[in-house]
Amino acid sequence: MRRSDPNFLAITVPAHGDQLPWMRDRMQRWLSDQDIPPTMCADIVLAAHEALTNSVEHAYRRRDAPGTMDLAIMADPDTVSFSVTDHGEWRNSIPEQDSPRGHGLPMIRALAAQVDLVPTSHGTALTARFPRHD
Repeated sequence: MRRSDPNFLAITVPAHGDQLPWMRDRMQRWLSDQDIPPTMCADIVLAAHEALTNSVEHAYRRRDAPGTMDLAIMADPDTVSFSVTDHGEWRNSIPEQDSPRGHGLPMIRALAAQVDLVPTSHGTALTARFPRHD
Protein backbone atom coordinates (compact mmCIF):
# COMPACT_ATOMS: atom_id res chain seq x y z
CA MET A 1 0.00 0.00 0.00
CA ARG A 2 1.45 3.35 -1.02
CA ARG A 3 1.24 6.36 1.26
CA SER A 4 -0.26 8.37 -1.60
CA ASP A 5 -3.31 6.07 -1.67
CA PRO A 6 -6.30 8.16 -0.48
CA ASN A 7 -7.76 5.05 1.19
CA PHE A 8 -4.70 4.60 3.39
CA LEU A 9 -3.29 6.70 6.22
CA ALA A 10 0.07 5.95 7.84
CA ILE A 11 1.59 7.94 10.68
CA THR A 12 4.66 7.35 12.83
CA VAL A 13 5.14 9.44 15.96
CA PRO A 14 7.07 9.26 19.24
CA ALA A 15 5.31 6.98 21.73
CA HIS A 16 4.52 9.86 24.03
CA GLY A 17 1.21 10.94 25.54
CA ASP A 18 1.38 14.44 24.06
CA GLN A 19 0.93 12.86 20.60
CA LEU A 20 -2.45 11.31 21.44
CA PRO A 21 -4.74 14.36 20.99
CA TRP A 22 -3.18 15.14 17.61
CA MET A 23 -3.52 11.49 16.54
CA ARG A 24 -7.22 11.41 17.55
CA ASP A 25 -7.91 14.59 15.57
CA ARG A 26 -6.02 13.31 12.52
CA MET A 27 -7.91 9.99 12.58
CA GLN A 28 -11.25 11.77 12.98
CA ARG A 29 -10.59 14.02 9.97
CA TRP A 30 -9.32 11.18 7.79
CA LEU A 31 -12.25 8.89 8.62
CA SER A 32 -14.71 11.72 7.95
CA ASP A 33 -13.07 12.24 4.55
CA GLN A 34 -13.69 8.53 3.86
CA ASP A 35 -17.44 9.03 4.48
CA ILE A 36 -17.38 6.75 7.50
CA PRO A 37 -20.63 7.14 9.50
CA PRO A 38 -20.14 9.18 12.70
CA THR A 39 -20.95 6.32 15.09
CA MET A 40 -18.53 3.97 13.35
CA CYS A 41 -15.94 6.73 13.22
CA ALA A 42 -16.26 7.25 16.98
CA ASP A 43 -15.79 3.51 17.62
CA ILE A 44 -12.69 3.33 15.42
CA VAL A 45 -11.12 6.43 16.96
CA LEU A 46 -11.83 5.16 20.49
CA ALA A 47 -10.36 1.73 19.77
CA ALA A 48 -7.28 3.12 18.00
CA HIS A 49 -6.74 5.70 20.73
CA GLU A 50 -6.80 2.93 23.34
CA ALA A 51 -4.26 0.88 21.35
CA LEU A 52 -2.02 3.96 20.96
CA THR A 53 -2.32 4.69 24.69
CA ASN A 54 -1.23 1.12 25.43
CA SER A 55 1.86 1.67 23.28
CA VAL A 56 2.67 4.83 25.22
CA GLU A 57 2.15 3.20 28.61
CA HIS A 58 3.49 -0.31 28.12
CA ALA A 59 5.92 -0.63 25.22
CA TYR A 60 8.92 1.34 26.36
CA ARG A 61 10.62 1.18 29.73
CA ARG A 62 12.24 4.62 29.61
CA ARG A 63 9.70 7.42 29.68
CA ASP A 64 12.41 10.03 29.00
CA ALA A 65 13.45 8.32 25.74
CA PRO A 66 10.32 6.80 24.18
CA GLY A 67 10.44 4.83 20.99
CA THR A 68 7.92 5.24 18.20
CA MET A 69 4.45 3.97 17.43
CA ASP A 70 2.95 3.48 14.00
CA LEU A 71 -0.69 3.91 13.05
CA ALA A 72 -1.99 2.63 9.73
CA ILE A 73 -5.65 2.89 8.71
CA MET A 74 -7.13 1.46 5.53
CA ALA A 75 -10.64 1.85 4.20
CA ASP A 76 -12.13 -0.24 1.43
CA PRO A 77 -15.77 -0.64 0.40
CA ASP A 78 -16.39 -3.40 2.98
CA THR A 79 -14.01 -2.78 5.88
CA VAL A 80 -12.10 -0.17 7.80
CA SER A 81 -9.09 -1.54 9.63
CA PHE A 82 -6.29 -0.07 11.65
CA SER A 83 -3.00 -1.33 12.98
CA VAL A 84 -1.03 0.13 15.85
CA THR A 85 2.55 -1.09 16.09
CA ASP A 86 5.28 -0.29 18.56
CA HIS A 87 8.86 -1.46 18.56
CA GLY A 88 9.24 -1.88 22.29
CA GLU A 89 9.11 -4.82 24.61
CA TRP A 90 5.86 -6.58 25.52
CA ARG A 91 5.17 -6.07 29.21
CA ASN A 92 2.15 -7.78 30.61
CA SER A 93 0.55 -5.44 33.14
CA ILE A 94 -1.95 -7.09 35.42
CA PRO A 95 -4.16 -4.51 37.12
CA GLU A 96 -5.09 -4.91 40.75
CA GLN A 97 -8.52 -6.35 41.37
CA ASP A 98 -11.18 -3.61 41.35
CA SER A 99 -8.78 -1.32 39.48
CA PRO A 100 -10.33 0.94 36.84
CA ARG A 101 -7.31 0.18 34.63
CA GLY A 102 -6.70 -2.75 32.33
CA HIS A 103 -9.91 -2.62 30.32
CA GLY A 104 -8.48 -1.28 27.06
CA LEU A 105 -8.02 -4.52 25.16
CA PRO A 106 -11.46 -5.88 26.13
CA MET A 107 -12.96 -2.57 25.01
CA ILE A 108 -11.17 -2.75 21.64
CA ARG A 109 -12.42 -6.32 21.23
CA ALA A 110 -15.98 -5.23 22.03
CA LEU A 111 -15.88 -2.41 19.47
CA ALA A 112 -14.22 -4.25 16.55
CA ALA A 113 -15.44 -7.26 14.61
CA GLN A 114 -11.97 -8.81 14.71
CA VAL A 115 -8.84 -8.03 16.74
CA ASP A 116 -5.42 -9.61 16.29
CA LEU A 117 -2.71 -8.94 18.87
CA VAL A 118 0.81 -10.08 18.12
CA PRO A 119 3.40 -9.48 20.85
CA THR A 120 7.02 -10.28 20.00
CA SER A 121 10.41 -9.47 21.44
CA HIS A 122 10.70 -6.73 18.79
CA GLY A 123 7.39 -4.97 19.40
CA THR A 124 3.66 -5.42 19.45
CA ALA A 125 1.12 -5.09 16.66
CA LEU A 126 -2.61 -4.79 17.17
CA THR A 127 -4.92 -4.91 14.16
CA ALA A 128 -8.65 -4.25 14.41
CA ARG A 129 -11.26 -4.61 11.66
CA PHE A 130 -14.65 -2.91 11.42
CA PRO A 131 -17.18 -3.94 8.75
CA ARG A 132 -18.75 -1.01 6.93
CA HIS A 133 -22.05 -2.81 6.49
CA ASP A 134 -23.97 -5.03 8.90
